[in-house]
Amino acid sequence: MNQVVDFGSKRRIWLSYAFACLACWGIWAFLAKITTTEVGAAETQFLFTLGMVPFALVFAIRSGLGSLVSDRIGVGYGIINGLLTGVGTILMFSAFRNGPASVITPVSGAYPLVTVLLAMVILGERLNYIQYIGLAAALAGLTLIAM
Repeated sequence: MNQVVDFGSKRRIWLSYAFACLACWGIWAFLAKITTTEVGAAETQFLFTLGMVPFALVFAIRSGLGSLVSDRIGVGYGIINGLLTGVGTILMFSAFRNGPASVITPVSGAYPLVTVLLAMVILGERLNYIQYIGLAAALAGLTLIAM
């Protein structure tokens, strides 16, 4: 799968989705901080999960539940993903309850560094020189914001 991530002349729709995700998650993290000042981390996790149920139901109905569960490997990855998301969000909500959103959000939001490393090691994705500089800048920024 050795691919170089290309940001050439053909910008793909995925980049628009990524920026829309950035906006949603930025607002989500801000609201999570506000929520955790009113209720605890476990309660915030419950409410967060409850807010996602309508999306899960719509996607299950649209795609047909049978096709959703026909791939055991995909189901396994999905369940592991959900478990990691649950643990991660509870940890972040606990951090929000006890600390400043201005530090917690960028530190927890640096998770793409882990994703990039895993994609390089496991999927064989490669970065170009400029992208390596971007990773170094992200690490430097993470170090500075956490001080």
